[in-house]
Amino acid sequence: MTHKSTSQQRTSDFPIFAYLEAINPARLWREFQNLPRYQRMLILSIIMSAILAASIIGLAKLGINHYLATRGAFLEDALVSPYGIEEKLLPAPVEGTPLLPLTVANYNYIAPPTDEEQAATAKAEADAFRVMLQEAAQALEIYEPAQVVTTTEIAEATEDPNIVQLHEKQMAAAAAALVHLEDYRGVLRNSMLMDTMFQQSQLGPLRQSMVRLNELEISIPEITALQERIAAYDAASMQPIALTTCLTGTEDLDTEIALTCGMTTIASQIESGSYQKEDGTTLSMTAAAFDDHDTATETLKALHNYAERQGTIGNFTLGVVDVDYFFSRIQRQNTFGWTHGDWVFVVTANNFDKINTFMQVFPY
Repeated sequence: MTHKSTSQQRTSDFPIFAYLEAINPARLWREFQNLPRYQRMLILSIIMSAILAASIIGLAKLGINHYLATRGAFLEDALVSPYGIEEKLLPAPVEGTPLLPLTVANYNYIAPPTDEEQAATAKAEADAFRVMLQEAAQALEIYEPAQVVTTTEIAEATEDPNIVQLHEKQMAAAAAALVHLEDYRGVLRNSMLMDTMFQQSQLGPLRQSMVRLNELEISIPEITALQERIAAYDAASMQPIALTTCLTGTEDLDTEIALTCGMTTIASQIESGSYQKEDGTTLSMTAAAFDDHDTATETLKALHNYAERQGTIGNFTLGVVDVDYFFSRIQRQNTFGWTHGDWVFVVTANNFDKINTFMQVFPY
């Protein structure tokens, strides 16, 4: 018996050569050329779009990385207080000495008037105003209408109905002004403050009678001086309260200053004064200490709100970083206010250059 052997040829499960042949560049190129034209254009467009997109993405990544590496501080990290306040000292007042430093470079501290000095000044102003009222009353008592014609025409002019009527009106106006003036003087005998004097209701009729004198072209120097003094008070009373004064309202929240300025926090320490150089440059300043930094921030926010109502606000940051501050201008007064620790400081001058120069050397 004869045995016949057979062998079975095995094939690979991973036909590597078939794959290599499939991706052979020459074969791929032939296949590509055999495609219809619109398909070839579509494939080229897809490839070019992919290359362009990859380029744009690469450039965008480069730009973003450059920006992140060079942008510096961001948001609150970029808020830097002016004048390097965060690096300055905190006040450490000594009992019996002013809270504010007595000298700052070539600036000298000037303490505010004492209560006795303020009372003496108020009394002197009130006495001077009483003298002005007395002189005006004496001038009205002896007033006679001025002749408006020449001497040779007096005989005829005195019978002119128009002139006679004018003189009668002038005499009546002077008499009415004298009555109103005496009424006003009567209510001022016990008044010691100028504010109280100008708030009397009897001042209204006196104002009207002086307007009537002007309408009739009655010129009395003493009356003119009185009108100018009242007008000066009116102008001053229309002025907004200075922010340095507003901060003093934190000493007593029941005062008119505190109510007008919107002060709602109580200071544990407070001091106002001014700094002056030899050339006459003067700045007003108020410093106040509070229980904590949050209370100091709330106080500065109240000052900021008042300044915004009365004038304009410049750069500011409130409640974001450790040092709060704002710049403002109310009429002709420029102000910089800031917090440092538990303290609030406000400095005011008639231009920002003076504030900038002062803040470069102010220690707090």
